[in-house]
Amino acid sequence: MKVVLPSLGVLGCREVDFKVPVYANLRELSLHNYGEDEIGYEFVKMLLSDPSDLDRMTFQDKDYLLTIAVAALHMNNISLDVKCPCGHSFKVSYVLGDQEVKELEEGTPKTITKTCMGKEYSYSFLSASEERDVAKWAMDKSSEDPSKFRELYSEAFVCKTFGFPLTEEALREVSNYNFHIYMSALLFREMCFHGVTNLVQTVCPKCGAHLNVIVPFEKSLMSWSTQKVVSEFMRVSNFIGGFDAFLNLTISELEQMSADVEVGM
Repeated sequence: MKVVLPSLGVLGCREVDFKVPVYANLRELSLHNYGEDEIGYEFVKMLLSDPSDLDRMTFQDKDYLLTIAVAALHMNNISLDVKCPCGHSFKVSYVLGDQEVKELEEGTPKTITKTCMGKEYSYSFLSASEERDVAKWAMDKSSEDPSKFRELYSEAFVCKTFGFPLTEEALREVSNYNFHIYMSALLFREMCFHGVTNLVQTVCPKCGAHLNVIVPFEKSLMSWSTQKVVSEFMRVSNFIGGFDAFLNLTISELEQMSADVEVGM
């Protein structure tokens, strides 16, 4: 399917050819030990007809495609278990069709210059591949202390947003910036958000508290294992032409097949 990216091509890629995920993709994911900070990138990569598009789309474009892909695994309705601080547990749903897609303005430049405290600073949109490099750098640096990953990720992200390479010299220079200048790089990311939200806003039916529930798109992919894929195959193995045919099924096709089987019984 053709998908117009919410960045509208700020880094050169405006539209991609994106495949609907099939069980072969889930099996491929299960064969690798991807962490939460890499599995989403790899999933989107395998669904793109041209993986090099990741070099020419923003990381928020990638997140948008990930949302589409994960939603397809849940028939576009992701059910979430929520536990309110009051102790009450209930379910909410994230429906992709209900989300508003926010786009960048047409013609947005890939680097935006702002004057802060009397000096000009340039802020760059990071490509999906660049953001992946940031995550890899932070993972390598935090290998002995994973609790430092987010801090290191933010440092590297700010460095790349200001257009610097990930070198110790550049990181030292950026770390010496005025606090407000340093934080402006993270604010730039939020102010230029494009795509769809990963939040479900809900109200606890017991105490009335207003809650923002984050949808764990990447983490949900980590629940797929080889055993789970085989289990799904066994559920309909008597009605399809072998494992290879099963691997080419989408989630919706399998669910429809299961429904037909139940009706026939």
